[in-house]
Amino acid sequence: MKSEELRQIYKAEDTSDKTFIPARPKANPNEKDRFFKVCAYCRVSTDNDEQLSSFELQQAHYKQLVKYSRIHIFIEALRAIGHPSRICFLIDKSGDTLLIVPHEVRDFKSHRIPKDVYSGTRGMCVNSYKLCHIIAKLHGWDSTHTYRVPGKVHTGQRYAIFYLNAAEMLK
Repeated sequence: MKSEELRQIYKAEDTSDKTFIPARPKANPNEKDRFFKVCAYCRVSTDNDEQLSSFELQQAHYKQLVKYSRIHIFIEALRAIGHPSRICFLIDKSGDTLLIVPHEVRDFKSHRIPKDVYSGTRGMCVNSYKLCHIIAKLHGWDSTHTYRVPGKVHTGQRYAIFYLNAAEMLK
């Protein structure tokens, strides 16, 4: 809806029982005797060797976090369920199966499939720390290892099902 259409809708609305609060005028930061609420972000950097190891530890932590929080999906499975632009993961109540279904709505539970995935120029990988750790906790998996989960694609119904209870740890 365009801005002008919205203005017309608001003008036509009954405002007798509403209170109008005007916007505050823009403040001039150069104005004298005026206080502003501000915050500062400071990071102290030194040439201390301890700080180098701190940075290396941060890098190692986030690399491991990303490495063990990925779900790799075969492109053939995505093609078989209809080349969706977005997918959603669903876990059954028992936690034994994981479904991948097309989910064309952009919301907090959908994952976008990059267009170049279908052209074969890249693989499909979803980073989801929470989902990976929920599955690992349900099945007692070691979250520092990779697991291969067998599954089956149901082309007619447009979903792929993976059997989490039959997963194998890769070495």
